[in-house]
Amino acid sequence: MPATRRWSLDELHAARQVGDPPVDDIAQQILTSPSGRRDWTQMLAIADRLTSQPELALARGTHLAQAMDEMPEKYLDYFDPCPAPDWVDPDQLRLANAVWEANQVAIIGVLYGASLPSCYLIKNGIPALYDSGKLGQHKYIYQRIYETGLMLDAVMESGGLQVLEDRPLPFPPRSALAMNDWSAADPSDVDRSGQQGTVARRWLWGGGLIAARKVRLLHAGMRQMLLGQGVSGFGRHRGFDPASWNTEERGVPVNQADLVYTLLTFGLLIPRGLERWGCILSQKEREAFAHAWRVIGYLMGIEAKLLPTSWAESEALFALVQSDPAVVGESVMGKRLTRTLEQFLRDYLPPALRKDLPRLIIVDLIGPTHAAMILPDGLPGRSVVSIGYRVAMTGLRWYYWAKYWFIHLVPVVGPAFRQSVSKAGDALMASWRDGYVRRPFDLPEGAAGPWLQERGYTLEYKHALHAWRQALMGAVCLGVAGLVVGVLLLVAATGLILLFPPAALVTGLIGGIAVLLGMHQLGVRVGALANRRPKPVAAAPGKGGPKLA
Repeated sequence: MPATRRWSLDELHAARQVGDPPVDDIAQQILTSPSGRRDWTQMLAIADRLTSQPELALARGTHLAQAMDEMPEKYLDYFDPCPAPDWVDPDQLRLANAVWEANQVAIIGVLYGASLPSCYLIKNGIPALYDSGKLGQHKYIYQRIYETGLMLDAVMESGGLQVLEDRPLPFPPRSALAMNDWSAADPSDVDRSGQQGTVARRWLWGGGLIAARKVRLLHAGMRQMLLGQGVSGFGRHRGFDPASWNTEERGVPVNQADLVYTLLTFGLLIPRGLERWGCILSQKEREAFAHAWRVIGYLMGIEAKLLPTSWAESEALFALVQSDPAVVGESVMGKRLTRTLEQFLRDYLPPALRKDLPRLIIVDLIGPTHAAMILPDGLPGRSVVSIGYRVAMTGLRWYYWAKYWFIHLVPVVGPAFRQSVSKAGDALMASWRDGYVRRPFDLPEGAAGPWLQERGYTLEYKHALHAWRQALMGAVCLGVAGLVVGVLLLVAATGLILLFPPAALVTGLIGGIAVLLGMHQLGVRVGALANRRPKPVAAAPGKGGPKLA
């Protein structure tokens, strides 16, 4: 086994003064040019289309092709396929996709309780950046979490990141044909690249690449905003002065150290959180997930020397960052962001659970020491809700254990489980799209337009949207409950089959029906409900929604 790389705090502190020079230059060129705002908006629109349909980049005569032709080539090259490093393993990417899709609903909970709160622990970097993007206000939380979900799903879904191989056609070179020498036509005689002493080239491509590159460009734009490097008007109407950003204390905005830490809150904490709740993952699956996020980090511009190459290195680096009191600690902004995040979950909960359950999830997943740094109302005390939470987590762990053995005994049901859970997760994340006229991951006001509400975004529409989201969440929970109960009953039936065959038959029948109903609920009924999203009330022509404070 190769030795685990070790980093030093001095190395990480130096990385806090480094941004992303190649893309910083692109962002500054775009945003300081006479047509900068238009070009920025156009690039975002192109990226949005390519994320969902990357193949359109290869078609000519389409509306997308026309829009791309209008852009300077040096900007559009940014979204081209990029060379894949030798270490990229397509098999590991596919395995990480399978882990994501099989656990997507639970992963949403881990994102809430572990990934985002852990980001809020970076007291001098990310919290201030997120505030400039309005994540600190409840009325924008759905849209911001929706945008985060879009990026994660794009990079983690099946086919989101593809490795393309550039192999030569199995024909002899023209010189051999001219000499009527067909011996080179044997593919075994033709080098994989068509050239002596080289190998086939590989390229990274897919909607996940576009999404990662788009967020990387956003980070560069945010650096321009926060440092005021030649970009006028950024955030100043909200009282923000770029000159107030102290790089010596905070580091460069969205610096290399903050980026790799944020990467680990997904690539490391998602598997950790799943296992905390009882999900059984093999070491191979952990390594595959860490590998996928190493690829994502590469696409996001993180320096190779900072990227962990294994699960063990991910754990070591994350522990090192969290041990540094100069980086991780209590902050007013961190608590404000966490309060907004708590309110996001409370919107879905009955009154009896709203006070403690959001905090219990966060404490469970990141631990009381770190949770105390960001929870605005302190750690939750002992209560009926806390006892119920522990009981529920015990049941969830029993479910994951039962599911693991059930799928191993009946492997044909594995893909059906994965597909139904993935569809429900996609529907749930899509429901967070809010009623704003803006491109996902757009810059704040002053760069590409303010946050405007959709036409017809009335109070009645807002309430209808809220009620629909609650109904959708309830439908997902009902489907998950069906799976949990059904799998537990099926495994119980196998234990009863020798002692009480009639009871085993009845238990297995009920369990099988519950599993089928749960999969139908998640894979079909949740999707049908998602398609009934309320529509804004039609507004008078020419009247847009009001600006939001």
